[in-house]
Amino acid sequence: MMLSRAFLLLLSTSAASAGNLRNAKRDLRTRIIGGDKAIEDRYAYAVSLSDSYGHFCGGSLIAEDVVLSAAHCDSSGEGNYNAVVGRHAHDDNDGQRLSVKEALPHPDYDGDTTDNDFMLIFLNESANSNTFVKLNTDAATPETGAAVTVMGWGDVDPSDEQVLSSELMEVEVNVITNEECGASDGDFGSYEDQITSNMLCAREEGGGEDSCQGDSGGPLVIKGADTNGADDTQVGVVSWGIGCASADYPGVYARISSQYDWLRSTVCQKSKNPPSSFDCENIESSITQHDATDSTTTTSGGWNIIVTEEFRRGYGIFTADSKSNRAIRYNSAKGKAGVIRMRNDGTSTLKSSQVSVTNSESKFKVSMDLYAVNMSHEDNICVDYQTSATQGEKCWKAMHDFTLSQWETKTFEFDAEDAPESLRLRLRVDASSESGDILISRVNIEGWSA
Repeated sequence: MMLSRAFLLLLSTSAASAGNLRNAKRDLRTRIIGGDKAIEDRYAYAVSLSDSYGHFCGGSLIAEDVVLSAAHCDSSGEGNYNAVVGRHAHDDNDGQRLSVKEALPHPDYDGDTTDNDFMLIFLNESANSNTFVKLNTDAATPETGAAVTVMGWGDVDPSDEQVLSSELMEVEVNVITNEECGASDGDFGSYEDQITSNMLCAREEGGGEDSCQGDSGGPLVIKGADTNGADDTQVGVVSWGIGCASADYPGVYARISSQYDWLRSTVCQKSKNPPSSFDCENIESSITQHDATDSTTTTSGGWNIIVTEEFRRGYGIFTADSKSNRAIRYNSAKGKAGVIRMRNDGTSTLKSSQVSVTNSESKFKVSMDLYAVNMSHEDNICVDYQTSATQGEKCWKAMHDFTLSQWETKTFEFDAEDAPESLRLRLRVDASSESGDILISRVNIEGWSA
């Protein structure tokens, strides 16, 4: 069965952020079409995200205190909902209703293209279940034509009338290549140039089976033999598509293997008890540089993480401007651990040390997690960058490029005119007001190599 994409406009604050993604060509997947009722407890890791209005997205339990879902379900990371674990039917009262401690959309999630549609949800309490779905690490899996299963509590009516399922439903679809998926075309548009390497497509030939509204964030898995799903492998996250169960449009999922390093490193860092399958004791420090020395990943081709500074134990690769002394570090602030406060009274700067580059990168990507406090219309947050032959800046203006009083991830790219061996960054706040601040919780630098 294939995942359909009609998007259900849900009457909840959590779902409202997901609704912003809907357009003529891209609807979020919210239902199982043409499927069957799942055997109770077969998918013990299946999670329902619910708020005061009810279920709005799915998820999967990947650790006792961690749920994997889709970023479009809560793109701003508000976490104002619960994760319901171990409940087959919404009419039942069994299972657990667990509160959210922190919701982390992927730092490179793009709401316009639905790229990197991943979100990790960390819970205040641990689930009683010891059945966690394993995440796929093999980029070659699943193979084209492989049978995969998707499940959810979403819409079961392929017409415009919304009919949500009380019981967990499942449907089987088959994997197709990204090239075939990108060639999909029909009366409602085309997938051309919309399918990235972070996506995976699956369909039922001829249509009739798919996921749809309410299924977003749920798991796409290769089933194992265990009756509780303990040996299932999750290969995708229900993401988007055009229509539901259409013969013309496959379902599109976020591809687990493409971002496994981020998923693994973040779970190892934040979970109270990560499963042994994540092998956290042997995780490579190059995946996430919390204390950020000058090192790079060695992945060949594509985007490689050079350094991620999260200010957990200090300023890391950065130093505060000794003249202004306006950059102050906090152990935690506004729900984030490791935060730098850059004050607005004048020009506050934070300079990086020389960051080594070893993979002959031709361009770079910089992303930052920002929280603006009481800034005026004329205030800017800027990043100056410099290599041996390239220099420039990227600025975002308060009240125009970002919203006050919420965490946002800002990303930009720049080309290198040379093949630099190192680069430097300078973060600065240009402000005319004295009442506001910028908080920064993470700076990530990636390089592109052929």
